[in-house]
Amino acid sequence: VGEHGEFIAKEMVLGRFDRALWLALAAPYEHDRGEQRREKQLLREKWGDWATLKATLPKGHARSLVDYLATHPADLKGAVARLRPELQGLYLSAYQSFLWNRMLALWLERRLRRGNLVLVDLKLGPVPAPVRIPDDLHGAWNDLALPLPSARLKPDPSASWAAIVNEALEAEGLTLETMKIPGLQKPFFSRGERPGCIRPENLRSLGENDEKHRTRKKLTLHFDLPRGSYATMLVKRITALREVS
Repeated sequence: VGEHGEFIAKEMVLGRFDRALWLALAAPYEHDRGEQRREKQLLREKWGDWATLKATLPKGHARSLVDYLATHPADLKGAVARLRPELQGLYLSAYQSFLWNRMLALWLERRLRRGNLVLVDLKLGPVPAPVRIPDDLHGAWNDLALPLPSARLKPDPSASWAAIVNEALEAEGLTLETMKIPGLQKPFFSRGERPGCIRPENLRSLGENDEKHRTRKKLTLHFDLPRGSYATMLVKRITALREVS
């Protein structure tokens, strides 16, 4: 996601292919290297002047798309379709994960009292995580699995997740039916579900003096997580201190 919180995939879903392409090729990111920064600066300055960009950009992925636009200046959708497949998949996965996180946040906020939640800081703002689960919700929490939102997910009004899927998408101006790229068969959003509750296995910890900071202590953690889970999220949860107010 860019510095202004814009997702490339959302612009693709909304059919704003010019903006999607600009974000993919020209938007600045904090981890850009020197050559990337110079290339993106040139793209921002000359955006739409494809002939000039074709003559000045170094060979590479951006240049190949500019070459296409130099002869097909009105076909921004065609240029987006020519983005590298691995990048297209990354863009869609990032946005779909953002929506899924919002769904999980809604589930927690609807069922847990404020004192049972703590805020975990993410790039786009804080999200709630449970501190404790009431006894009557243990079963629901342990078994919680939320679907990945996509047009291929068939709406089921009786499903326990139906309301939060709709609410999460409505906040973005979308519905399940619109969770696809108009006019393109590929790329498409993944289908499946993810568990809400992940518990680390083989968890061990060791607290000791910090050799780099004499007045501090350090904590070393050892644990195993299933595939697709992130250790950074576990560390964020452990160090989260702000309760939901």
